[in-house]
Amino acid sequence: MELRLQQYIDSMATIADIRNLDVSNPVVVLLEHPTLGTQFTTVASIVEPSYLGIPINTTWVNLNPQNPYYRKALKLKDTEDPSTSGVPNVITNGSFRLSWIEEQNYMEIFQDPQYYVLDIAQGPAGPQGPQGPQGPVGPAGPQGPAPQVDYNYIIGEILSQLNQGTTLGIVGPSQIIEGLTGQYSLVLTTTAGDTPVTGQIQLGTPIPGVSINSSNLVSVGANSLSSDQNLTLTATYSYLGQTYNATKIVILKNAIPVSISASGLPSTLNEGLTAQITVIATYSNGQTANVTSQCIFAPSNGSALTVNSSGLATASLVSADTPVQVNITYVEGSTVLSTSLNTIVKNIIPVGLVIGGPSTVAEQTTANYTATVTYSDGSVANVTNSAVFSLSDSAMGSFSSTIHGQFTAADVTSDTVGNVLATFTASGTTVNAVKQITVLSNQVGIRPYYGVAPVTSTKDGNFILSLPGRGPSASQVATFTLDSGAPGSGLTMFFAYPVAYGLTKFEDAATPGFYGGWDGAKGDPTDPSKWGPITVPVDIGGGNMIDFYLYQTDYDGLGSVTWNTYVGP
Repeated sequence: MELRLQQYIDSMATIADIRNLDVSNPVVVLLEHPTLGTQFTTVASIVEPSYLGIPINTTWVNLNPQNPYYRKALKLKDTEDPSTSGVPNVITNGSFRLSWIEEQNYMEIFQDPQYYVLDIAQGPAGPQGPQGPQGPVGPAGPQGPAPQVDYNYIIGEILSQLNQGTTLGIVGPSQIIEGLTGQYSLVLTTTAGDTPVTGQIQLGTPIPGVSINSSNLVSVGANSLSSDQNLTLTATYSYLGQTYNATKIVILKNAIPVSISASGLPSTLNEGLTAQITVIATYSNGQTANVTSQCIFAPSNGSALTVNSSGLATASLVSADTPVQVNITYVEGSTVLSTSLNTIVKNIIPVGLVIGGPSTVAEQTTANYTATVTYSDGSVANVTNSAVFSLSDSAMGSFSSTIHGQFTAADVTSDTVGNVLATFTASGTTVNAVKQITVLSNQVGIRPYYGVAPVTSTKDGNFILSLPGRGPSASQVATFTLDSGAPGSGLTMFFAYPVAYGLTKFEDAATPGFYGGWDGAKGDPTDPSKWGPITVPVDIGGGNMIDFYLYQTDYDGLGSVTWNTYVGP
């Protein structure tokens, strides 16, 4: 099929589709060429338009998908017309009530008069009369020029009919509250109704914090507006050779707080204690924000309860249970919101104190003690940080001045029994507590041990404690002398050193600069990785386990040797 004819048929199909073509609703287009005066009619229909009064120069565009002539252009031909004899493309099948011929090119729309039966249902014809004499045939006249039809003009006229009354619109909410979004779309309105179309909407008036994505979702950032503003949305869309424009004004609403809620203040608050109040504002866009620090707090009884600018409520000392209402006000712009919380400041006094902690402490070790108070209302509280700790005997040790309740036992010569004392004062009342403890004489001690023993000895905690040589408590022995006897005696030298003091290296005092002779201590004196002895846990009393490094000379029977020890490299 000729391209121009195909395009013409496609145009008619488009018009029919938009105008909701159905079996009972054909689409008829009548046009007249402005210069030639040529009139022509095109009928687009699903069924054969035999029920229409079809004028001369009418083309039928068959739009029945089940018909073999679907999307073809047909002209009416009467098979009784002698001129159709031998004419190609005449449709003679029985599916049509009338007879048609398929057009092969665009110009046939404007050519070839049509012949058709006026009344297909009339009765049988009467007898034919006698034939009259035939007159002479006159000479043929000159052939006139072929009509010139402007194809582009004709198509343009069809499209203009289609576009009459067509508009483009932007559909979506008329306002958006900051912090929220609005979904927009394009709709093309024609004589056939509204049709959603795809296209990108633009922000005609850029506003900070406002954006639109590829799906035409407009987002307004939270807190991006100081007041209501107008946003202009624009769009363009091309349809059947014409461009349509659309504009929409959207009001961007500045979100305002609509309510506040407060929490954190219990129904009762013991005097001397605190509670943190939190205030949450809910905005017109449904979002929330913590506005505690922007609120004004006004307790009804400021002598019983105070609230600072951060919402921290502190119960004062009261002589009796005291109800308090905390009035809360939040102001943002011209909006003023308020709420309140209620509590009772409880008058309580301490009635008992208990000290918690170990009953035995090894000398030169630390232990932590706690103080727990019981109040008149039956409640209990840990008051370690507020209590004052002391000892019945200062020779037992001392309490830290910076870490509440931390006790360090002294170096005692024998087990020492004494008391830990604690006092706590609240609401003008002081309570005391006493706990008996024993500072264990660290006969084992956290100190170095050294001596001579068989090479085959089991290297455990008891072995370390059995070594006869002992340095002073908490000392880092610098020099010691050992005698392992004659070579081959099976005896060797051992040195145990608290891990907490660090790794140790050894130097033969008689040969300065000579390091070695000790497992894990020989080799490069500057490389601690080569000093690694074995580690043995030792119970130094009171259930206190201390890790010791245990060094052993490589050879037995070294005789009497004096060693210098050094901590670290």
